[in-house]
Amino acid sequence: MKEARIVMPCASHLEGWGDAHNRLTRDLCHHFGGCTKTIGSGCWVDPKGKMIAETVLVYDVAMDDTAANVDHLCRIAEHYGRKLEQHSIYVRYPDGRVFITELE
Repeated sequence: MKEARIVMPCASHLEGWGDAHNRLTRDLCHHFGGCTKTIGSGCWVDPKGKMIAETVLVYDVAMDDTAANVDHLCRIAEHYGRKLEQHSIYVRYPDGRVFITELE
């Protein structure tokens, strides 16, 4: 097995954000057998050049590197990214590739 990662902002300004993260945790555990969730800090530069800092939750999962698993990981990340009203999400695939997926 290999490790994959989803980094998802907490989005604490949204009503129901905690429930969305709880469902994300449940979905990852259900499909991949478990996950590790760690709180962290992230930052990025918006299109206007302003640095944005935010609290994030980092989800690590151990998974077989099959196309079906990678596809499912991406669908989960995109689904919850939209629920949390994100413009983009960070996903590291089990082969080490990193994608910042635009959701708009």
